Amino acid sequence: MSAEKPNFLSQPEVKNIFVYRNGDPYYEPRRLVINSKRVSTFDTLLREVTGGVRAPFGAVRNIYTPKAGHRVDSLEHLRSGEQYVAAGREKFKKIDLAVNPKQSKVSSKATALRNPCSQPPLADSKASILPLGT
Repeated sequence: MSAEKPNFLSQPEVKNIFVYRNGDPYYEPRRLVINSKRVSTFDTLLREVTGGVRAPFGAVRNIYTPKAGHRVDSLEHLRSGEQYVAAGREKFKKIDLAVNPKQSKVSSKATALRNPCSQPPLADSKASILPLGT
């Protein structure tokens, strides 16, 4: 019995894509790995994306490009490393992917913690004016 070495050409095509929820600027994109052996049809891709993004609108029915809102209708049109928007039956809603409101809130809070001078002064209380030896 001879076991053949796996050939590079026999390996399944794998694409990494980043998927946003339609119209949700607070949603951080999900990285999905699309393996051509497991995901062989566009309907299977829609099911995978539905499970990946856990959309509040239910099943993912459409996938769009984020900048122009072009509808992706086949696996061949997906490009590895690109971003996409998952939508249900609703129309595409453009969001600014360059500005992540969640990220800006976190970074401003982190800056305030690093710079104690930017903190508001403590409220006056009797405990703050008592001498240390008491």
